[in-house]
Amino acid sequence: MAIDELSSALQIAGRYLPELALKSTLVLGVAGVLAFLLRRRSAAVRHIVWTTAVAGVLALPFTHLIPVRIAVLPASLAGAQVARDDAAPAVSQTVEEAAPSPRTVAEPVREAPAASAWWPADVDRTTLMVGVWLLVASVLVLRVLAGTAMVWWLARSGERMVDGEWTAAADRISRTFDAPSARLIRTRWSEMPMTWGFIRPVVLLPADCDEWPAERRDVVLRHELAHVARRDVATLALAQLACAVHWFNPLAWLALHQLRAEAERCCDDAVLSTGTRASAYAAHLLEMVRLIGRARVPAAVALPMAQRSTFEGRLLAILEPGVERGTPGRARTALTMGGLLAVVAAVGAMRPVEAITADLAAIPAAPGRVEARVVSAKVAEKPPAAPAVLSVLPRSVPAPIAALKDASAPAIQQAASAAAQAAADAQAAVTPQVEAKAQATVTQSSAGAVVALVAALRDADGTVRLSAIRALGSLHDPRAVQALIEALRTDSDATVRNTAAWALGEIESRAATAALVQAMASDRSIEVRRTATWALGQIEDPAAVDGLARAVRDPDTEVRETAVWALGEIESRTAVPALSSVLREGDVAMRRLAAWALGQIEAAEAVPALAAALRDSDREVRETAVWALGEIESADAVPALTTVLGDSDPRVRNQAAWALGQIEAESGVAPLSRVLQGDSDASVRQTAAWALGEIERESAMPALTAALRDRVPAVRATAAWAIGQVEPDRAPAELSALLRDDDQSVRANALWALGQTRDVAAIEPLLRDPNPEVRRAAARALGGGPDPRPRPRPQPRPRPRPRPMN
Repeated sequence: MAIDELSSALQIAGRYLPELALKSTLVLGVAGVLAFLLRRRSAAVRHIVWTTAVAGVLALPFTHLIPVRIAVLPASLAGAQVARDDAAPAVSQTVEEAAPSPRTVAEPVREAPAASAWWPADVDRTTLMVGVWLLVASVLVLRVLAGTAMVWWLARSGERMVDGEWTAAADRISRTFDAPSARLIRTRWSEMPMTWGFIRPVVLLPADCDEWPAERRDVVLRHELAHVARRDVATLALAQLACAVHWFNPLAWLALHQLRAEAERCCDDAVLSTGTRASAYAAHLLEMVRLIGRARVPAAVALPMAQRSTFEGRLLAILEPGVERGTPGRARTALTMGGLLAVVAAVGAMRPVEAITADLAAIPAAPGRVEARVVSAKVAEKPPAAPAVLSVLPRSVPAPIAALKDASAPAIQQAASAAAQAAADAQAAVTPQVEAKAQATVTQSSAGAVVALVAALRDADGTVRLSAIRALGSLHDPRAVQALIEALRTDSDATVRNTAAWALGEIESRAATAALVQAMASDRSIEVRRTATWALGQIEDPAAVDGLARAVRDPDTEVRETAVWALGEIESRTAVPALSSVLREGDVAMRRLAAWALGQIEAAEAVPALAAALRDSDREVRETAVWALGEIESADAVPALTTVLGDSDPRVRNQAAWALGQIEAESGVAPLSRVLQGDSDASVRQTAAWALGEIERESAMPALTAALRDRVPAVRATAAWAIGQVEPDRAPAELSALLRDDDQSVRANALWALGQTRDVAAIEPLLRDPNPEVRRAAARALGGGPDPRPRPRPQPRPRPRPRPMN
């Protein structure tokens, strides 16, 4: 029987391979045309196009679930499918008439194709075709796995870099790109920097990286950490899988090549957007390619910084002036992805001209099953009536409910899960046309499931009770909540009580708050107390604040920390006193969490406690307290934040400048101006310029004007933007001088700022520039133009989320 089933599966796969090839060609062809039309846009836009297309071709096999059928594909596909079916012996019979050839009742007789002289009569072409496809796909998957193992070995055998200069630079750049932390590994087996891994990302650096000049270290880390922030390794892995499945389609390999190229250009744009000069960056890449050559690691699983095969195009793109380098906004991203996904859905719904009839006729009968093969035109054209759904609903739940009466514990355990699943399936099966009529049936079925599952909670076997609790946790029924509360309070098994607390947290019903508070305070199992505390944070009921405030003194560390997290999730002002006390007296981890929780609550009453925490000995506590004050946005915090602008750690100073920009109080202008003109860290100066732009006061103009001469392009660009925000009566001469700056982003921001100040005299000559890009930019500036707003992100943004295992 197993051989017959395998043969049947191969026949079905062979039937759809030609159709899948045609559909994948259509999807990737549309993506290629769209990418060509968007060649003037940023690389990030084209990368979105190719990523969506790759995901779409992987989803094509599942589009048969789409209820819509569009018969537009060539009829030869359907004819080939029917011919293959007809060539096989008939195994089913009609219910009314067991004729030797039931096909003759309603289907035209087709002659089996004659065997070619060169084709052996005993070899099935479909099976051979599918076998070749599986063989090549398996080889490609094994190739990727082998490359993955190789890079994993490099990461494991390399030396973890703990050098303060490297790690400090990586931490600073990760915050700039809002990227997850990545490990820096030095290896002697690779001479080219590369990124690998997307769960625990790794940046592999050559053994001689310490001999690089400081500027090269910076651009390498910026490029590689941009890959980490964009999750490019995961995207490339998806493309490799698409190539393994669609290896017969040249467009799949083209998509992989383009996706890799656009990913590299996106990271190049990210480096240039941080202020690196295009000529300097291109020189570093050229030197690395010239001296190092090719990467020795399979490019399928890692992203080398530079390869000769794609270097020429990248170099031209880097040095091309006026190229759009930003990332698309959410609206443009959603529009691009939505349009391509609509194309995928439409292509997936396409069928050959005779597909509806052929699909029904070609379904193979199960062994030993008598099945009708009569397929009339009326049946093929008319879908089953909607009320047929209703006939299934009453039978969908009682079967597993009846099984709950079985004396066998495993049978009860399986039936408990099946009852909940059946109720959910019944609800999902209801169509809009019959929803009102089916609602009573679904409700009745769910009610029966709840009653049966509650009865199972009295079973003597603990595993049965556990299964019943998990099923009740998915029903969101008030009676399920009461049953789970009872189990939490009375069950003798700690594992059952722990699972009940978890299920109540999943349901998020405030009716469970009192029981969870009691369990958190007095249950004899520490695991139950931990899970109950987590569940209260999930439910977010202000009534739990008093209990959680007591729990921050719990003897168990995890209960204390989870209680602080839960108070931050609830976001109630009544929690401020308890959290303020923890911020003063708790250990380091508790103080960090308390500062985060107070920032979540955003209550002005927390300002004194957070201001005092700015003198904490731990950097992360100070940084999180500054973030919290920025979230609260109270002018009362300005004096305390002003003192932090002199903190020894540049990350804390940077955070303080951001917080003052959030508060937008005029009293912050003077201290921010001093930072902008005198701080030794460029990122702090840049954030100070941004903050002055947010405050929008004329008193900031002297400092902003001086910053237009800063040695770092990012600071000059942000200062120019800030002047545009302030909109002074007269634009400073230094702003017009920036129109000749070497950095493109500086020039663009200066042009926008001049447009905001309506300094027509400075912009008018640009309208006669021989470069059409300059003329267009000048016209946009005079018309107002889009705001090139820099958006510094607050750091850190902790999100502690304890997740009990069940």
